[in-house]
Amino acid sequence: MKVKKKNIIKIGGFLISGVFLYFTFKEIDFKDVWATLKNFNLYFTFWGVLLFLVANAIRGFRWKLMLKPVKKVSVMSCIAALFVDILGNNILPARLGDLWRSVAMKHRENVPVTTALSSLIIERILDGLVILLGAFLGRWLFKEVPESMKEAILYLTGGILLAVLIFFVIYIVHEHRYKNCNSKIAKQVRKIISALHFLGDAKNTVYIVGLSILSWTVEFYSYFYFLKAIGYRGPMSLALFVMVAVNIGVSIPSGPGYFGVFEYATLLAFYAYGLPKELGLTYAFITHALRYIFGSLVGFILGSKWYLFPSKEEEEVLEELQLPENGNDF
Repeated sequence: MKVKKKNIIKIGGFLISGVFLYFTFKEIDFKDVWATLKNFNLYFTFWGVLLFLVANAIRGFRWKLMLKPVKKVSVMSCIAALFVDILGNNILPARLGDLWRSVAMKHRENVPVTTALSSLIIERILDGLVILLGAFLGRWLFKEVPESMKEAILYLTGGILLAVLIFFVIYIVHEHRYKNCNSKIAKQVRKIISALHFLGDAKNTVYIVGLSILSWTVEFYSYFYFLKAIGYRGPMSLALFVMVAVNIGVSIPSGPGYFGVFEYATLLAFYAYGLPKELGLTYAFITHALRYIFGSLVGFILGSKWYLFPSKEEEEVLEELQLPENGNDF
């Protein structure tokens, strides 16, 4: 019996999450975890959740600017599609929510799915570079950063720069040898490269870079307020490196909601700072649970507005933009 490729991906995602969950909960004293959970601060929790939502709304606005050279779309469509992405990744394995986001924009704004997915690749690279910048600044600005964390930053730098280099090598080869080629691979590469069109507008590019820095700065404070919610009084830099570790971790295709990966990445940062594993797990549990609940809730509300309760105009658009089963329009 043949196993479909998508099923293999799903099974692999669950297995990856299972492995990380095992190492996360190994040798944990749940009495200490429960003692911290009972005393977390609701005021700081509120700010942590709010800043998480604001950071993603900023990224939605950034996505509008990234798509601007291809097609003008509404900022609310971009923000809603981004939260639909979060909802999808929370209930589907292997980051399949990214496809939901692209299909949502196909329905809502008639943006080709491949174009949307291509812009997501550029978005990930840009986010990686901004996170790298933040990690490097933290490495030099915060004296208390552990040596192990400084070494990890060097490996992170190498990995991201290698990914960027590979991307631009593909771009250069395409422009010099395959620009006029009509093969399927060349066409797909061309669509991905089209996502770089925003670089042609210097002002727009500056806004995109500025919004990227702003969104991750806001997210950093979200992680910091969640730390304060569990009574943490140590170096502020821990929030930065938890954010870096988590975002590296969730880039790995795993089970729905990144369970296991999120927690284990958080524990690695706490371990580097010499903090108790139970404190790290408590923080990971609260942070992950609240991000999961409120990110999914906003994604459901905004997605429902489009697909469960559309206006008459939206119903007409949805009927016209039904995706073909063979996916040739992608």
